[in-house]
This record gives sequence, C-alpha cells and structure tokens, in this order.
Amino acid sequence: MPRSVNETTLTIRGSTIQLRTDMDDTDLAKLAGYVDQKIREMDPKGTLPQNKVALLASLSIASELLEEKQRSRRDREDLARRLQHLHEMLDEALGGG
Repeated sequence: MPRSVNETTLTIRGSTIQLRTDMDDTDLAKLAGYVDQKIREMDPKGTLPQNKVALLASLSIASELLEEKQRSRRDREDLARRLQHLHEMLDEALGGG
C-alpha cells in the first residue's frame, strides 16, 4: 500500500523549506534536527555562507554514512566467516567431514 504524501515545513538553521514527502513527521523532524546539528558543528558562530556550510555538513554526513557502510560490510563478512566455521564444525561433529 503506497504511503500518503504530505506537505510539511522544515526549518534548518533559520532557513525554512516546504516539502512534499511520504516520510513520517517524527522521522523527518529527527533528520532535520540532525542536519541542523551538523550545520551548527561546521559553523558554530554562523559566519560562513549558507551554501558552504551546507556543503560541509553534507560531506560530514556522507563520511559518517560511508563509515557505517564499511563497518556493516566488515560485520557481514565476519559473520559469514563465523557461520562457515560453525558449519564446518557441525559437519565434522556429525561425521560428514
């Protein structure tokens, strides 16, 4: 069942934008808060041009995403190795190896 599309307004670092989205309002508010936090980390005094701060915040968030993807891949590979080892141990214990 398709999710309904709603219009909503977000304010990030004093800039207000209107969106049409199927995202839940609570989740959208969390995302906007996170982006706002990153922007404030990049420019705590609010002196840099808005487009530059947005780009820096985007790069920071993209870096976090890439790190999480790499960590997730390593965890999946580790889990696959462990499962293979358990499979081999089970085969051996049951006389199949």
